[in-house]
Amino acid sequence: AGAIGRGPGASGSEVTLNGIPHTVVGVAPEGFTGISPVEAAPDVWVPFAMQGALNRIPADDYAWWDRHPRFMSRWIDGVGRLADGVTFEMAEANLVGLGTALDHVHKGPQETVAVTRQFLYRPSQEATLTTLSTILLTVVVIVLLVAAANVAVLLLSRATTRHREMSIRTAIGAGRGRIIRQLLAESILLGGLGGVLGVGVAFLSSEVASSLLPLTFRADFRPDLQVLAAAAGLTLATSVLVGLVPALHSVDRGGASALGERSARGGSVVGGARARNVLVVSQIALSMILVAGAFLFGRSFQAATAEDLGFEPAGVLAARVDLQGLGYTEAQGVAFLRDAVAAVQGLPSVRAVTTSNRVPFRGDWSTEIPAPEGATPNSPEDRITFGLNSVGSGYFDVVGMEIVAGRPIGAEDAQDSEPVTVVNETLAELLWPGQDPLGRILPELGQPYRVVGVVRDATYYEIGEEQWAHAYFSAEQVYRPIVTFMVKTESPPATLAQPVQDALRALEPGLAFGLVTTLDAVVDDQLARYEVSAVLVGLFGLIALVLATAGLYGVVAFTVSRRTREIGVRMALGADRNVVARTVLGSGLRLAVLGVGLGLVGTLALRGFTSSMLYGVEASDPLPLAASSLGLLAVAAAASWLPAQRATRVDPVEAIRSE
Repeated sequence: AGAIGRGPGASGSEVTLNGIPHTVVGVAPEGFTGISPVEAAPDVWVPFAMQGALNRIPADDYAWWDRHPRFMSRWIDGVGRLADGVTFEMAEANLVGLGTALDHVHKGPQETVAVTRQFLYRPSQEATLTTLSTILLTVVVIVLLVAAANVAVLLLSRATTRHREMSIRTAIGAGRGRIIRQLLAESILLGGLGGVLGVGVAFLSSEVASSLLPLTFRADFRPDLQVLAAAAGLTLATSVLVGLVPALHSVDRGGASALGERSARGGSVVGGARARNVLVVSQIALSMILVAGAFLFGRSFQAATAEDLGFEPAGVLAARVDLQGLGYTEAQGVAFLRDAVAAVQGLPSVRAVTTSNRVPFRGDWSTEIPAPEGATPNSPEDRITFGLNSVGSGYFDVVGMEIVAGRPIGAEDAQDSEPVTVVNETLAELLWPGQDPLGRILPELGQPYRVVGVVRDATYYEIGEEQWAHAYFSAEQVYRPIVTFMVKTESPPATLAQPVQDALRALEPGLAFGLVTTLDAVVDDQLARYEVSAVLVGLFGLIALVLATAGLYGVVAFTVSRRTREIGVRMALGADRNVVARTVLGSGLRLAVLGVGLGLVGTLALRGFTSSMLYGVEASDPLPLAASSLGLLAVAAAASWLPAQRATRVDPVEAIRSE
């Protein structure tokens, strides 16, 4: 509305879309983008009934569907709000029944109505977000538990050193409840300060966090009141639980008199040591799960990156246009493609140019046919399903797809030439198992498309997919008005984005580009979910590892400080310093080994949960598990080594005298 010049008062103005004048009848509120937060925000909304007129489909062009009956596209999605008292199951039954009974032109034998509760995301997007949310919540809970155990260890150690204070408070009349309330108040104050700091970090890093997601959201990721309320509640609950153990420990040991402190303290130290050891082992076990997960997801991302896609995305620019909206007939569209390819080919740094109806990972165009005699069906009711693409001359060279038999689509495959097709290895094996497919006719497509080549299998829709059957046709023989220009460049392809658009608009000023990107960027979008998982789990695994290491160091160092007199006596009686160091180091490593063992058990117990999120690696793969175990033990040894060295420097005389 702002571009029209009258802002919200633009109602009644006229705007031309695809050469057709439209009257503006309303202005959407600022920020309204539609029902999905991840779809590209529309600039205008038009009545669905005007779709044909807006796309300017000539009446005689509908005959194209009759020539290629199985190339029909179906893309309509309906969105509705249930009436009061109507359940989803009732609506689904009605709509499915309506779809079954409805008869229309070109209705396929398997065509049905699919009903879903989820209208904000496509199924693949919903699955990706669900997976990432599950991963993120799981690792956050584990890190929270590790952090809580770490703070509990510190508070428990501090409570042990405050035994004299608690004894005096008890002696002068402080009750059990009062002491517990005091210690819980200290824990809540400590947790509250940490919570405030955490919320501040969340505000500052919200945009960075949202940029890690594999989808682009049009939403504000800064914490709102609900998030703040949840954070406050979680902070309070965690603070109380963390402070409760040392508080109960203090009151249980606080009844001894100050004069009898020495004997009481011995029991206090022993009881506190057990609790600290349990907490440290728990920290290490939980950290082991995250460290192992970091190794597994890192290997998964590495495997996805190394996947052989069957094409070479490097150095290829993709620019998509829709000629149908400009009113082009099939003949005009084919002529434009020839002129456009020649114009782009003349640009500096352009090695080769071709066209394609489909870009890998971006959309689906497929069909199914009855399985001929001797063929191998790959879908129900003895049918063969395969993908389709309409490509220009040189397409396979531009995208780096290998022709394994015959020849590719070429300039000789013009409108007035014999209809031809290139099939991939999977489709060739399905239709003519064990036979030479060259020269055969692709059946059931309304035209006798002769197979002139076989191309190596490639990835079409999703990394890691099962091999899809696929067929390619000449862009002149199977014309599609939505065209993507594929430009192989010598310089970085992104630098050619504007020159390519300028060259095409010089031929047709009304062109609008629905997609301008590089094939590398398209592949990176597919890899994003594996990369995000590896980054998130790796980051939180590192945090948990640091916390667990600090907890182990604190416990070993505290034990050394509390056993200073004992160590001094041992050394005064002739104990070797190396023996003392090994004793201290061994106490820390025993906790670490026990924690790593429990962590391995937990990791294997969760393999059913993590397997669905990994690619190219098993959740029980021994290499990542062994690497994470050895790495964690090495860090634990380093954390225990420093207190061990401190123990060897104890002066026996000073240790005994200080006591």
